[in-house]
Amino acid sequence: MKVRRCQESDLPSATINEITGGSLFGSVAFGRLWETVGGRPVYWTVYDGERVIALLPAVEFGLRPVRRLQSMPDGCYGRLYISAKAGAEAPDMAVALQAALTETGYGKVFLYDYYGWCREHRSYQTEACATSIVDISSPKWEPPDKKMQSEIRKAQREGIEVRKFALANMDRFVSLMQQAEAEHGRKAKYPRQFFEALAVLAESDDRVQWLWCEHDGKAAASHINLIENDMVINWQVYFDRQFSFLKPNQFMLFHAAHELTGKGVKYLNLGASPDEAENLRAYKKKWGGVERTYFCHVWLSALGKMI
Repeated sequence: MKVRRCQESDLPSATINEITGGSLFGSVAFGRLWETVGGRPVYWTVYDGERVIALLPAVEFGLRPVRRLQSMPDGCYGRLYISAKAGAEAPDMAVALQAALTETGYGKVFLYDYYGWCREHRSYQTEACATSIVDISSPKWEPPDKKMQSEIRKAQREGIEVRKFALANMDRFVSLMQQAEAEHGRKAKYPRQFFEALAVLAESDDRVQWLWCEHDGKAAASHINLIENDMVINWQVYFDRQFSFLKPNQFMLFHAAHELTGKGVKYLNLGASPDEAENLRAYKKKWGGVERTYFCHVWLSALGKMI
């Protein structure tokens, strides 16, 4: 068993597709998105002889000796994808891979282990993470909170229209996004180029669901959802508070859940909440969110510990 760092061009696309099995986060196109923010998509690859038996998609940022590896960035959970032909070697693969990542010049390694593939390793620290998961598998699902149900019905009465985001709306989206971030006292997380690339991907890949809502010709809300197998992640949400009376966020999330349940999606992931965000956590509970804990495995070089 050997572990190698590979770029997309080093691997046949058929091999990547076969092993990752329809995963958005394991796809070449999704990895390329991070090039717009200075990232380098890579596949850490496990070989049996010359045969690929497992892949870990990840993104590198920065340069040696402080280059960091993330699998994957910003709530896009990476995992070790194992070939159906690999046999029963998964634990050994994970140990070998985790060890290899500490020996190749990274300053920092972050493995967000939502799927529990990592193994205990003396070189790694573990940090507890949590997200909120809602079971939406029932065709008649609706949030359990009566007030939330009422707000969704109000949005329907207001005649809110949700449609697929179009590139022609990019200028208005950027203004909406920047305004929303400024209200939270933050800089924009991603530049326009990232969202332009994401919009292009959404046009050809239905695992990226970008929903758009307007009112009187003005941008009211934008929801970017990422579909990973049977789970949809409500990933990036922006809205204009002047349209809060329309309840666009509530209706858009309900609309997305119902649309995707019919396509085999069973779980809605509402993401992590900061410790101080009591109102946000309460909001997620109204949707029936249950906290799911997982671990991030972190390795830091001597230099990485100092920066």
